[in-house]
Amino acid sequence: MACDAELKLIMAVILGVSLGWCQTSATLLSAMQNNTCGNPMLESQLWIAVPATIVSVVGAGRIEVRLSESDTQLSVRIAGVRFLNDRAAVRAFKELARSRLVNQSVSVFVNPDEWLSRPHKPRQVTASVNLGDGTDIGLLLIENAIAHFRKPPPYKMSGYLACRYRHADLISSGAELNGGRSVADSGPRAR
Repeated sequence: MACDAELKLIMAVILGVSLGWCQTSATLLSAMQNNTCGNPMLESQLWIAVPATIVSVVGAGRIEVRLSESDTQLSVRIAGVRFLNDRAAVRAFKELARSRLVNQSVSVFVNPDEWLSRPHKPRQVTASVNLGDGTDIGLLLIENAIAHFRKPPPYKMSGYLACRYRHADLISSGAELNGGRSVADSGPRAR
């Protein structure tokens, strides 16, 4: 009989923890679904974060990084951004990069097919890049009106992140389309 009481107590604790987790998950899921760009956790793409340090700025939207694991250099085109033929914007990117980005630790998010399946790592990639504090460099450029959103090539960045870039570009340019709904709202959502 004592075993039955202990078993019931254990089952009650497990059920309570499970229900609490379900409640938390449901709340989180609901909040993410109300996000303009959907829920990034429901997107069916996989990315690998490659740790590196920014060494230099090569040009508009292009940086050189030193990989932490092998001490080799990699040229990275920041996915999802474009610069107009505006020298001021390119100059602003270079100034931002030199003052805030060079010598910073970053994570370069690459597609596993591009990174793991090859015997030799590529020397250049198109990828999204985050600073150590989680700041997305492409989003930073768009939010500061230094660059604009450009649809990335397939499998170079997540649909959720592309949607965030589109939305930030509309906000930074002050554009409103579709009767007050942004293009980000009318496009495909990560589900």
